[in-house]
Amino acid sequence: VFVRFRRLAQRVRERGLAGVAGRAALVAEFLAAEFEAGLGGHHLTKGQSLEIAQELLGSDRTLFLFDALDEVPDPEMRAALFDAVADLLTRYPRPRVVLSSRPYAVPGAVSQLSLALFAPLPLNRAGRRTFARHWYRSVRTHLDNALSQEAAEAQAEDLASAAERMPDLAETPLLLSILAL
Repeated sequence: VFVRFRRLAQRVRERGLAGVAGRAALVAEFLAAEFEAGLGGHHLTKGQSLEIAQELLGSDRTLFLFDALDEVPDPEMRAALFDAVADLLTRYPRPRVVLSSRPYAVPGAVSQLSLALFAPLPLNRAGRRTFARHWYRSVRTHLDNALSQEAAEAQAEDLASAAERMPDLAETPLLLSILAL
């Protein structure tokens, strides 16, 4: 189950749930609202939606990917959403949970949770070249072949070469993406 923190924050504000900090119910409410809105192609009643949400929360076959906590601009809302995920981990130990964020947005309380912390490794020369090829293949694909195959390969080579000249500015995919733009 993919959950963008920005979308979760929006739902919390829309439903007036901001005062329900640190509650796994925020996640259940969010899931129910997404199902009611037609997630999966079916519009469900609130009761049906909550039932499905509870099934997901209680299943060891569920994987939650909570993405981009750092993209929620309000620090109080970020803290409330983090508390909701922490509460979910306590109340519903069966699902697997992945939380992605830049480090500044994660409270110090993360050490109290059973979440392993990972940081992206810097890209090496081969990784930068692979990234460049995939970047321009994606540009070509998503822009309906606006770039010819040859042009995409040439731009990928230019990006890889630029990355070689500025390895500190191209050591992560984010920085390399900025360089590509």
